[in-house]
Amino acid sequence: MLSVTAWPEKLKLIYLLLAIAWRLHAQLPPDQDIRSILEERIDRLHQGVGMVVGIVDRSGRRFVSYGNFGADDARPVDEDTVFEIGSVTKVFTSTILADMVRRGEVALGDPVAKYLPPHVKMPQRGAKQIALLDLATHTSGLPRMPADFYGDYTLENLFQFLSQFQLPRNAGSKFEYSNLGAGLLGQALARRAGMDYEALVRARVTEPLGMANTGIALTPAMREHFAPGYDSTRDPAPNWDLPVFAGAGALRSSARDLLTFVAAHLGYVESPLAPAMQSMTKVRRKAGDGYEMALGWIVTNRHGRQIFWHDGSTFGYQAFAGYDAKAGVGVIALSNMDVDVSDIGMHLLDPSAQLETLRPLVADEEKPDPAFAASPEFSGLLERVRSGSISVRLADGRVIDAVLPDAVLPDTADLAAGVIAAQYHLADRVQAACRPIKPFYDAKAFLHQYLELKSLRLLRPATPEELAGEVALLSWHTGENLLKRPDPVRAGDDAAAANEWERVRRVNVEYLSKLPDFVADETAWRYRSSMTSRRWRLLDTIDLEIALRSHPGRGSPWTRRNIRLNGLPWNRPLPFVRWFTFGIELNAFDPECTTKIEFVERQEVSGKSLLVYRFSSPPGGCFLTWENGGNRYNPARTGRILVDAARGNIIRYEEEASGYPAKFGIDWSTMVENWGNVMIGESSWLAPVSAELIVRMSNGNLLRMSVEYKNHRHFEASTKITFGKER
Repeated sequence: MLSVTAWPEKLKLIYLLLAIAWRLHAQLPPDQDIRSILEERIDRLHQGVGMVVGIVDRSGRRFVSYGNFGADDARPVDEDTVFEIGSVTKVFTSTILADMVRRGEVALGDPVAKYLPPHVKMPQRGAKQIALLDLATHTSGLPRMPADFYGDYTLENLFQFLSQFQLPRNAGSKFEYSNLGAGLLGQALARRAGMDYEALVRARVTEPLGMANTGIALTPAMREHFAPGYDSTRDPAPNWDLPVFAGAGALRSSARDLLTFVAAHLGYVESPLAPAMQSMTKVRRKAGDGYEMALGWIVTNRHGRQIFWHDGSTFGYQAFAGYDAKAGVGVIALSNMDVDVSDIGMHLLDPSAQLETLRPLVADEEKPDPAFAASPEFSGLLERVRSGSISVRLADGRVIDAVLPDAVLPDTADLAAGVIAAQYHLADRVQAACRPIKPFYDAKAFLHQYLELKSLRLLRPATPEELAGEVALLSWHTGENLLKRPDPVRAGDDAAAANEWERVRRVNVEYLSKLPDFVADETAWRYRSSMTSRRWRLLDTIDLEIALRSHPGRGSPWTRRNIRLNGLPWNRPLPFVRWFTFGIELNAFDPECTTKIEFVERQEVSGKSLLVYRFSSPPGGCFLTWENGGNRYNPARTGRILVDAARGNIIRYEEEASGYPAKFGIDWSTMVENWGNVMIGESSWLAPVSAELIVRMSNGNLLRMSVEYKNHRHFEASTKITFGKER
């Protein structure tokens, strides 16, 4: 029994604890501040359709929601709206693992092969087998997804892949995020329990916690509250149905249910899972700078806070769940649009974690500049005159294109272009008055415009400096510019290096001219990250056929067809796709380009002698133009070209592009393309075999696209048209 004299000290301790709890609680923003974040994302930035945030702490629970079910469904989302939660499912899978360990049904160190059919040969390197713990902490060495993955992928397909896969490293030695591993863990635990994965989740997690609106198959009640998903461009997105990998990302849930799950991990909900949940945080494996992996949870340590969290992404949804055990605070965030919400969750758990600076998805057309919309005028340097259009470079580096007006007479646009080219010269400063005729996005005016030239007026001839600048910026190809073509600009070096480069150039140009038309299978994996998280999250996998015509005449030499998104046929435009140009790097060998080439060194790699060249190309050079949000820009590029010294053929191309205009939406990009020997018919040819592109967006997001080309084969085409002679 506590003595009377001890009461004052006890009261001091109680008051101190209450003060600390109140201080921690006071750090959480009020509902209106959270609602303002959601309003900003949805109404101004258009980076959401419907969003719900839930918070639990020692004082209880609260929810903040904003937005609707969809573009054509005005029902407001709330804490009972059902969303796909993607990879947050992995925490449920690991919770089941921890519970089965506590019950003595499995052990963390058990080989996963113990719970698979006997005919499955699990990959192994060295003496260590892949254990259940390795799957739960993404340290198994298994890839993110199987290389042979497609839409109707079966469990037997997975077992066949595992039996043939070779581990790149010992199991347990290195973190590599793996949906395959998490899905396999779900399959192994379900087999051990003698039921399918969904039944296992229901028996071990959702029923004990009273989470009636959480599952894979939609119950009638869940279906009534299920919000449709939208991709990152606000187009309707297909639902995520991958039964083989259910343990990696198949669950759907509501904010109310998901917050109950987080509250249980904090100890606010009494359940038989409490000991298992507590044990999950005691397992740690290093995952990267500032990150660790517990069982299922990612662990971030910063500013004295230790946060357990996981996010999830599917075709049309984003989810976040996390908690700070020391502060006693848990947060969830759900959205039915594929735009990251983890920054919101992290910011609520740790105010020092900044919200992402996002760029509006679409232009704000409600308040356009009336003067610009009515009669846009531009002054700048005349850069190109083509058949049907002109281009004027403004002082800020943007290039404005305007089409030449149609008329009753045929070929009037061509005639107008000829008249302009006869009267004006390259880099003349001109005043162009236009009228808008169709929408296209102009970042400066925040307006969609498409311009037709009304009048053109010479302000003054070009200065020598302006002319030299335009010559350095432009590439010159026959028919591309009707303005007077200057003498080609060639980079000079010492005679030996120049002669060697001339040999390399000739070899590659001739090689490309002899390369046969062919088709290859192209697989692209698209990822997203940010400068704050630095963790790549797979967005989707795209499979298609690419046909390359070596002598296309007019038009693009490559065409893509039979596109499948995550194994399913796809006939609509794909957001955030920057397709590789499949050999466009050979433009560096064009003697009429302004690309500067410098010999760097000779390297020995795997017994092969390589010539290393450094190149630099000014804005508007011979490489393809980037497009983003309706804006077009051909940035400056620098990089390296690696050439087989003996044969003279290119085998690797590395590029960095920078200097994008301030409002273009892209800060920088990098690209690497590798060439290798492939069989086309009965002959061996050098062709691109893999590539990788990384783009840093102005909003801080990083986009990555990794591509492989396989199964090169002859291009074949046919027509149903019947041709005959005139009788």
